[in-house]
Amino acid sequence: MSKGAPLTLRNVHDITVENLQIDANPGADLVDVVGSQNVVLDGLQSTGMASPAVVNGISIDGGSSSVTVSRAQIQGMLSGSDILVQTGAQHVTVTTNYLRDYEASGTLIHVSGASGVAVTGNALNTVTKAPAIEVDGAVSATTVENNVGLVDQAPALSVSTTAAPQVSDSFNTFNENRAGTAAYSWGGTDYFTSAALTAATGQGAHDILTTPGTGLPEGTGVVDAADSSAPGELSTDLYGNPRVLEPRFPHLGAGPYDFYDRGAWEIEDPIGYTAPTSPQVTTVGTSVDGQATPVPTSAWHEQLTATVDFGDGSTPQSAPVGTAVPHTYAQPGTYLTKTVITNTDGYSVRDSRDVEVLSDMVEQPVLSAKPARTGGYSPGTMDFSISGTPGEIYRSLTLDHGDGVVSDSGRWQSSEYAYTHSGIYPIKLTAVDDLGRTATASATAVAGADFVPLEGGPRRVYDSRTAGHTAIPAHGTLRLALAHPQDGNEALVLNLTATDTRAAGFVTAYPDGTAAPTASNLNFSAGQTIANQATVRTGADGYVDFSNGSSGPIDLVLDEVGSQSMTVDGTEYRPATPTRILDTRTSAHQVPGHGTVTVQLPASLRPAGGGPDTLEVNVTAAREHSPGYATVYTTGNPRPGSSNLNWSVGTPAANLVTVTADSQGRITLYNGSPQPTDFVVDFLGLYQPTNATGPTTGFVTTAPTRALDTRYGIGAPARQLAPHQQLELCLPVPAGVSAAALNLTVTGSSQAGWVSAYPHGTARPGTSNINWGPGETIANMTQTPVSAGGCVDLYNGGGAAVSVIADLSGYQYTQP
Repeated sequence: MSKGAPLTLRNVHDITVENLQIDANPGADLVDVVGSQNVVLDGLQSTGMASPAVVNGISIDGGSSSVTVSRAQIQGMLSGSDILVQTGAQHVTVTTNYLRDYEASGTLIHVSGASGVAVTGNALNTVTKAPAIEVDGAVSATTVENNVGLVDQAPALSVSTTAAPQVSDSFNTFNENRAGTAAYSWGGTDYFTSAALTAATGQGAHDILTTPGTGLPEGTGVVDAADSSAPGELSTDLYGNPRVLEPRFPHLGAGPYDFYDRGAWEIEDPIGYTAPTSPQVTTVGTSVDGQATPVPTSAWHEQLTATVDFGDGSTPQSAPVGTAVPHTYAQPGTYLTKTVITNTDGYSVRDSRDVEVLSDMVEQPVLSAKPARTGGYSPGTMDFSISGTPGEIYRSLTLDHGDGVVSDSGRWQSSEYAYTHSGIYPIKLTAVDDLGRTATASATAVAGADFVPLEGGPRRVYDSRTAGHTAIPAHGTLRLALAHPQDGNEALVLNLTATDTRAAGFVTAYPDGTAAPTASNLNFSAGQTIANQATVRTGADGYVDFSNGSSGPIDLVLDEVGSQSMTVDGTEYRPATPTRILDTRTSAHQVPGHGTVTVQLPASLRPAGGGPDTLEVNVTAAREHSPGYATVYTTGNPRPGSSNLNWSVGTPAANLVTVTADSQGRITLYNGSPQPTDFVVDFLGLYQPTNATGPTTGFVTTAPTRALDTRYGIGAPARQLAPHQQLELCLPVPAGVSAAALNLTVTGSSQAGWVSAYPHGTARPGTSNINWGPGETIANMTQTPVSAGGCVDLYNGGGAAVSVIADLSGYQYTQP
């Protein structure tokens, strides 16, 4: 069922509808005028109509009168007529319309049995079997004048025998598009020329027919050839342009103005005007000329005037073309200027362009950098943006990323860049504005990695005691290619264990291809088995070097815990206030030999939502009865074949452990010795999935750097840390660091003791990070929260002074 005409005027009067775009409803008319009077339909448009066709374009029924259809543009496939005037309608004017129909049976203008109808000044294009204009029925006082039409498969004008006595035809131009088709069908007779029609009927005396293939002429027969006094003739054309005299053609028109053109549009002065192709650029306080260049020209040699609206609210200015139209902008910005070139007839061409007004001084860009953690970006991707000024004012923007890569990003206001290594990068923006002036801006990008726990828990990746592997000789170096499953890893988190030691010494792990640092990761005495965790950056070739700093060979055992990745989304470290969550010494229940204890992270320390988070804990073994080791793993999982902590009898031992808790926040600790042992577990923080909406963090791996050595005055005065005293250590880290990866080493104490590390300026927690026996040199890794200034406090809880060494291997950076 049809939806009906989109526009229906029913039983109304004194109605004007202008400039309406109408979409067709298949099977219905576009516009129906029913029983209405004094109606004007001006500038209606409906184009591209396709099957299933509409019926009629504009239909005026027999109960309507005083209806004008003007400047309509109807194009498409209609089964009826573009404009239909039905029997009984009175005083209808169809003027200055452009009608084009592709339907085989469609008539463009059909007048049937109406009175007082004027069909004037229309452009009619049809290739159908129906006439362009058809008049039939008992019409009266009907005129057909000043139209331009096409003779194709049917006559351009068809007037029935009944209608012929009441129809007047003159000043029409028809293009004979198909040879052998009559131009007219009048009173039942076909006429192939206007002269034949005139001779037989007296009609068509001023009509012009063109020959096949010549098309609709722009010269004689159309230009300055209309009757300006024809009923319904308008003073402006289809587009509102004025009627003008064409000086190059003879005037064949009639009426008070003999220069009106036939058809729907007027041939105007072809004003030569070159529109600008690029914005105009100026500065505040500098006068600009709004005159069009090159100077517009008139083919008819008329005087032209340029009127410029500068787009800033000022009054438009006018001047003859070629004369300056000066203007000065008071504020920077982009302004849309509009230029109108008008001839003496009132015809005009117009154009617009942007004027970019810059400050009198070059605009200073503001550059910012932050991690791009939304939209699938990898952990090492930074987002650079310009704020404080519009980015479009710059012709070019060049960004030095601080890693040797310089990119030219055109006119960007934001861009992303993926660093391959974590670190602090000084970035520099060079901006060139549209006047060629240069400005620079600097910022700092801190690109960090995500921690990716090893799926299934720690795994042993090297053991020099097994077949095919090699111990590290005295003062020798072991070079290993450590396989790992994730791509894009820049550092590995390893648990290092030295055993079968022949002499006191230390182990240093560092990227292959670089010089060995002065820092160490693991310290041992002769005959001692000891472990320590380390975050070690791999070399460019994927290898890691392990240096034996002792005078005897050692065996080395490596357990991989996870990796720091620049490309794989993992977890971010959230440091917490160090909190003791297990101490079997206070419960008088040692963990039996080869037994386990389950450690529950209190609900108060767990984040909202729970989940299996990876914990950072410091595990200490005390009051041992036999040498042994401990393995820490996820509660409910099989115990892995690796160790986290090793000890000898009578000497406390501690190690940092990274372990994933189960869904209830539980971890299991296994005592690998045959005798009972006490264990102390201090909670330091946890790893959680990346938070794309909150603060974003990343781990920056640094070359091992000695930040403190109280023996030599590095980072603090050259003296031992007295018992029950603390020292402040400020680390070489940028603002925004939340935790530092420190390898703490103690030596030279005559008594057993412990050191606690915590943020400077906060209360000392009841936890420890490193424990030692009398005369022992020992190291332990810690992820220590730092103050806003990047400082930590180190407290000596022992009964004697001790020398303290701290090596920085990285830090957790937080970007708000």
